[in-house]
Amino acid sequence: MLKSGSANHLSSLTLEKAQIQNETAPSRIIGINIETRPDYINNEEIRYLRKLGVTHVELGVQTLSDEIYKIIKRGHATAAVAKATQMLKDAGFKIGYHLMLNLPG
Repeated sequence: MLKSGSANHLSSLTLEKAQIQNETAPSRIIGINIETRPDYINNEEIRYLRKLGVTHVELGVQTLSDEIYKIIKRGHATAAVAKATQMLKDAGFKIGYHLMLNLPG
């Protein structure tokens, strides 16, 4: 399910509990925004995100240069960004990118 990539990671069980609490709260959250890596997106994750009520996915893209990805040892290439973007778009998610300026290369 959702993979840990930072200190802000919540377990799947915690996310499911939060969704259940939201469904019965007097003031409901109408959209959930998550941040993840492009290479973590697959059909199983997309179904799970929909189940949780996620509406907006921000991808940690950092750069659109495969050369820079190699230098910073990101662990994926621009193909993963394109694939994740298309999969999320096809599933109806709003998508944002996190980019970093002045990376080496």
